[in-house]
Amino acid sequence: MDQPDIFQRIEFQQFRHQRTVDVETVFDPRFLAAGPVRLSPAVGNPVKLARFRKIFDAVGPLKFFFAIFRLGLLTFANRFGIIYEQTPQTGLRIKDERNHMSGHVTIADVANYLGISKTTVSHALSGKRQVSAELRSKVESAVEVLGYRPNFAARMMNTRSSGLVGILVDNLNNLHTMALLEAFRRELSRHSLRMVLASSDRLDDGRALLMEFSNGMVDGILNTLPVLEEREAQELAGGIPLVTYLRHREAPLEIDLAAGIRSAIAHLAELGHRRIAIISIPDHSYDLGATNPCLAAYCMEMEKLGQQLRIFHQEGNTIESGVRLAEEVFASDATAVLAGNDSIAAGLIQWANDHGIHVPGKLSIIGHDDSSVATMISPQLTTLHLPISLLAAHTVQVLMHELNPENPMPSSLKIVPELVIRKSTSSEAAKIQ
Repeated sequence: MDQPDIFQRIEFQQFRHQRTVDVETVFDPRFLAAGPVRLSPAVGNPVKLARFRKIFDAVGPLKFFFAIFRLGLLTFANRFGIIYEQTPQTGLRIKDERNHMSGHVTIADVANYLGISKTTVSHALSGKRQVSAELRSKVESAVEVLGYRPNFAARMMNTRSSGLVGILVDNLNNLHTMALLEAFRRELSRHSLRMVLASSDRLDDGRALLMEFSNGMVDGILNTLPVLEEREAQELAGGIPLVTYLRHREAPLEIDLAAGIRSAIAHLAELGHRRIAIISIPDHSYDLGATNPCLAAYCMEMEKLGQQLRIFHQEGNTIESGVRLAEEVFASDATAVLAGNDSIAAGLIQWANDHGIHVPGKLSIIGHDDSSVATMISPQLTTLHLPISLLAAHTVQVLMHELNPENPMPSSLKIVPELVIRKSTSSEAAKIQ
């Protein structure tokens, strides 16, 4: 049977493998049963009407229209990047090709899929060269369909940059830490950087994690570990630019915690409170070996009021830590307490609510940080506000200078926590002392 040239040899590309079928295979109902295929870009030639007649006469009307439908669908699939398959069991159907390719998908696979060069695909993905919006859209669609992921090692070799910043934290249970991390993420994204997180509350583990970061996997490091001093952290980082949160030698970021404590105690004293307690927790906002500024300011203010010290120590800084300490605090003669942070304060309030104790009727409570939990609990928490976004922006700007000295180094910054008065403080308990 004579067949027109257009159907003598029809090329299909089955992912990485090229295969050729003749017209009888095209008409075979088991066609495509071997797996998903698409029409090669080289086969998009128009079919002349004169050749339709020859095919029609040779194979009959039913098989002719079946073949035309099949080839039309293949052409449509090729145009829009849609894959379809047919098996004797399922018949003809659209197939999702996403992540179907076995093995690692390379940029060459994306190029072959679209019938363009690897360089063009690279330009469309990197944005380093101008390409049309239509082409970029096609490349992005192909990347999604094929499941292509850029080779991280190859990118680092070409750009000498990972685009990553390592961040060391002591734990992820602290609401302040979580808010700070989110602020870091936003600031780093403005510089097309992403963060890699490592957490450890032990000094030895923190040192080991920092040394892993220093092997070249990240472009820079932000150290927030309270147990790791700046000088040692810099030595462990080697040549990787590092900034220790709040303690950078050239552009320190100072939070005047003492001023915040003084304003909180002044508020309580104005309400009539004198028997004021404080919950002391480990804090990363002052150098190791230095006096806790919150505790020092509290002691001075209590001395001015002629009151004895009421200090509760808590190693944890979570809501659960506050719950564990609550019974001891409420059993004391204190009429007000300065919690170490909002989480501790929320734990005290939760315990009081569970035991039918009124806050602030029994005890006025002041938190620290003004985190999201401050307005989620009842009563809403009076607390000392810290501008987390400003802290993160300053820290990241210092790191950007360390990464590239052409970026300006920000000036030293001093922040005084601002007291935000809500419903967890009143004069009620002070009246019965």
